[in-house]
Amino acid sequence: MENRNPSSQIPKKKRKLVELLECKDYIVPLNPDVIVKKTIYRSSARITERQRNQVKRVLRSQGYQGRISSIRYTRVNYKYSFKVSVKYRGSVGKFLVNTKNETVEFKGMA
Repeated sequence: MENRNPSSQIPKKKRKLVELLECKDYIVPLNPDVIVKKTIYRSSARITERQRNQVKRVLRSQGYQGRISSIRYTRVNYKYSFKVSVKYRGSVGKFLVNTKNETVEFKGMA
């Protein structure tokens, strides 16, 4: 139930997009077979187990440990880019995913 609460903050979308465009701290390559390109054409899509594990590997490589929950995709402004939101110990981290060059940019968590 708590996982659905962040979706009530949708009006802040424009501010979030500006934050996402500033995601330059970490760039981690994604394996091409990890991305299911069909999902990016919907405004919101479920993350697959394989993609979920990839996101966890990215987080762990940045030193995060423990349970990671609420991994979800939200499409950004153009067809090959979308956001991955990750809830980790009450903090929300943002990834900007580009399926064309298969990169993930991680903004980090406070």
